[in-house]
Amino acid sequence: MSEEKTFPGYITECGVPVQFCVNSTWSWEIAGEKDYDKPLSSFAASVIYWHGGNEVILGMCKQPCGAALHIGPESTLSDGLKEHCVYCKVLKSKEYNGSFRKEHGEYHIAYRSWVFHRFLETGVLNCGCIHEDENGKPVIRYEADRCSTFQQHGCEHEICFITKKNRNLALVNVLADIKYQTGEGFIESEVIEKGIKLWGPLVKDIADRKLKEKLRQYKRWPESWQYEHGRKLHGCIPFRVYTARGSGKDLKQDLADIAEGYEVIHTSDLQKAAASQKRERKAKRQQTKVRRQEKKNIQNWLAWLWDDNTSETLKRHAETELSKRNINYSAAVENQRTEQISLIM
Repeated sequence: MSEEKTFPGYITECGVPVQFCVNSTWSWEIAGEKDYDKPLSSFAASVIYWHGGNEVILGMCKQPCGAALHIGPESTLSDGLKEHCVYCKVLKSKEYNGSFRKEHGEYHIAYRSWVFHRFLETGVLNCGCIHEDENGKPVIRYEADRCSTFQQHGCEHEICFITKKNRNLALVNVLADIKYQTGEGFIESEVIEKGIKLWGPLVKDIADRKLKEKLRQYKRWPESWQYEHGRKLHGCIPFRVYTARGSGKDLKQDLADIAEGYEVIHTSDLQKAAASQKRERKAKRQQTKVRRQEKKNIQNWLAWLWDDNTSETLKRHAETELSKRNINYSAAVENQRTEQISLIM
């Protein structure tokens, strides 16, 4: 009797027997996987996907065939062999005795099938902007904050799962420029402070949408500026908000603002100056600490020399260290002893 007839589980279209792990719908395994020569090996999957009414498994395949629904990039094993991440449709074997369809329900199957179909179109399997409702329908909330939830700089897929369009993946900051007055009395000047970072670094596709969303919010509730960025913006409402790489310095715009009589400063320059001052203060503290410790060491070495109970090893060490510093320790020791004798007398 052939393996396909007796194996109570699934089988891939290319003939590899598959079974889901006991009491688990999250992972699967190859039947009798001790045989490492098989082309397909198990790979833990967080969910079961569906395509055309059939379950889809995620595995590592050394010899991808035309039956695979999707073949991922190639990787090299420790033994030098190549393998690919593959998504394979699986069919019930003739002796199949499970009922995953009943466990998941038709609504969820329809939703997972829709998700996998979109994956085949975009190459994106998981998206933070979509979830399943109680009827198995996809609910889309296309928001910048959702796109930046799971990765450091936001979703970095080249094609958007929602729009199916190519994305700009350059990293940018969302910056703001403000105006305020400085000085007192008759000596006042109007200042433009530029490049105040509100958010970032973010993928540009996400940063642009976040900027639009926030500007709509601030237009309806101007007090939101104070709640979210009051300290950064010194209580001002920015007259310019934009996305840019780095600090976003624009020499032409700076010259134009200066020609209108403004004093132009950049937040990045203020931060660098503050960091430089902090380093200088730290260096001075370190120098003071070193001088204090050096003075303490010299006092200890001199004390060792005039103390008759000090070992010869410590005295030699003290003489060596004092000589390095050009200190006349003989006279210093004699003075210490004279003072000690005068105190006794």
